[in-house]
Parts: sequence; structure tokens; C-alpha cells
Amino acid sequence: MRPRIGITARSSEPAAIQRLHWYIESVQRAGGEPLILAPDDQRPDLARLDGLLLSGGGDIHPRWYGQPLAGTEVSAIDEARDEMEITLTKAALEADIPILAICRGIQVLNVAMGGALIQDLGDGHRTPDEAYKHHLIWVVPGTLMAATLGISGQVAVNTYHHQGIRADMLAPGLIASAQALPERWLIEGVESPDHRFVLGVQWHPERYREVPHLHQRLFQALVRAAAD
Repeated sequence: MRPRIGITARSSEPAAIQRLHWYIESVQRAGGEPLILAPDDQRPDLARLDGLLLSGGGDIHPRWYGQPLAGTEVSAIDEARDEMEITLTKAALEADIPILAICRGIQVLNVAMGGALIQDLGDGHRTPDEAYKHHLIWVVPGTLMAATLGISGQVAVNTYHHQGIRADMLAPGLIASAQALPERWLIEGVESPDHRFVLGVQWHPERYREVPHLHQRLFQALVRAAAD
């Protein structure tokens, strides 16, 4: 049986699920069975899942990490999704269910484990709608990230985010396994040494037409871990 990978969504409406097609395709290409988890659907049940994929999306309300609104896009906040994903992440960590966290997902993971966020990185990190750009990151040698990608050092990734994690905002229990270049203070990848498989990336590896093929290895690794 194909490992069941829960993919978080803003809602169970068809339009919201369609926006997840990159994630769904990437999980399927890796050999997993995608299951959509949304706050307006039935209560997510970890017993149905072999792995968890925290997807991209809008900003988390900063009250979850003890800050006032200061750059977070209020129109993008979805508190029902915040609560679902943070609760689900904590439960998955406790149960040691494999997790891959992407863009908003890495931020949810960091907040759920006690970290905080930069609420706005400025226009230099924004990407216009229907466009994309690349930047370089540094993948730390000897990490799970490097082993999963099969490469360390400089790697090109796509850029879509306006929030991020600074080193002093990193949650206890997470280590930085990738940093932006030349802005090494900006974390691009995290992992947990205390769990079977917990990886978070700030870029979008599911958009496989925009990034080198090696980024699909993240989904393959999630599905393998979920199958164990």
C-alpha cells in the first residue's frame, strides 16, 4: 500500500485544492498517496497518516509567537488554518510521524516548536504573481538535508517568501541545515535531530519545473520515511 501523506490546505473547496496540485503531483510522483487536511473538513486524524506535508500559503498570525502585527499581511491570515496546522504539527512531532515542511510550512514548524519569525523581509524577497526567480543557498555538509538532496554547498532554489527565520528565532530542537546566500543569517532549511524525519525548506521544491530535479528527492525521502 502506498504511504498516506497528509497535505495541509486552507480549505476543502475545489479551488483551494487545485492550488495544491504541485504538492499532490510531487507526492504521487514519489510513490505516496496524498490526503488533503483542511480546517473546514473533518478533524485531521493522525491515525490515517504515514507522513505529513505542511504546504505553503499565507502568513501565520504573530500572536502564535508572541508578537504584535508588524509586517504580517493581515489579509493573508487564516486563524483556523493556523490552529489546525500548529496543533497537527505538535501531535505529529510527538508521534514521530515524518514531516516535510515547505515555505509557510517551515514557518509553522518553527512556531509550533517554540520559535518566531521575521514578519516582513522587504520587497527584495518578493516575487511578482505568475513569475519566479532563483537565489543561492548554502546546504550545510553532514546534515540530513545534504544527505537527502545528495549535495551540499551552493544550491539554486526558487524565491517566493516575504517572511523568514533568523538564527536567533530558531526553535529549540531544530538546527539550521541551509542558509541564504549571501545573507547567511536567513535560514532556508531546518531539521530535527531528535526525530526520524523532520525537514523544513523555505523554497518551493514541489514546483519541479522551476528547480533542478534533485529537489524532488525531498518528496522521495518523505515517502520512504513514511513507508518505514
